[in-house]
Amino acid sequence: MRAPKTVMHALRDCYMANQLWNKIIPLDKSAVFFSLAYHLWNNRNCAIFQFSALSIEDMLKRIVYEFDYFFSCSRSKVLLATKQLKPQSMVKWKPPLKNQFKFNTDGFVEHELRAASCGALIQDHIGAFIAGFHNSI
Repeated sequence: MRAPKTVMHALRDCYMANQLWNKIIPLDKSAVFFSLAYHLWNNRNCAIFQFSALSIEDMLKRIVYEFDYFFSCSRSKVLLATKQLKPQSMVKWKPPLKNQFKFNTDGFVEHELRAASCGALIQDHIGAFIAGFHNSI
């Protein structure tokens, strides 16, 4: 038996519409749900304990930015280091105040390879990338 031809069927449920939506919006629904739940929880904690919470628009920008970043990383072919890295202390990025930017720098030295590099980036209060650079030294 065929499905009734409704507006929802034409726009969402028929095979072709479903395939097109999945190609255009390939996000895993459970990932969206848990990401949204995390951000709601985190924003509420910030409002209660730090007296600062993001607006709905800024939360949406942050979620979209993080999904774009995550999926671009998962699609790229990143080579993993084969040697054990030294444990580092955990440093957490803290966003600047709204309508301000944060400028972060970092460097790397590999003595055995006689290689070094440095980089910097600028991010806004929701963590979105504004500008940056990296260079071998």
